[in-house]
Amino acid sequence: MDCAEREHIPVIKERLGCSEPSDLDLGFMKVRPDLICGGVPTEVECASRVHLGIGQALAYKYAWGTATLVAIVRDASQSLRQFLEWAMQALGLRIYIYTGEVITPLNVRKPPSSLRT
Repeated sequence: MDCAEREHIPVIKERLGCSEPSDLDLGFMKVRPDLICGGVPTEVECASRVHLGIGQALAYKYAWGTATLVAIVRDASQSLRQFLEWAMQALGLRIYIYTGEVITPLNVRKPPSSLRT
């Protein structure tokens, strides 16, 4: 069964108290986040495409100064958590993990391990 972010967005919207998005102007083009949560542009992306969601969230951060990513996962593997922790710290994104209709903020207490080569 493939992940379809559009199926999860209504639940995420309700649980985080989000609103419908509007376009953000990058100066050379406009982008539209999936949601606005707490005044912050928010991208919702399935784990299999989380790297694309990070790129979109970075565009929102460029336009807005801050951005959030909600990663939809079945099971948050250690390697996925490491990647998301790195993105949160290195790129300054807020990140949540959404599993089975539970939304958990990703909190990092220690520096993530170094990148794999």
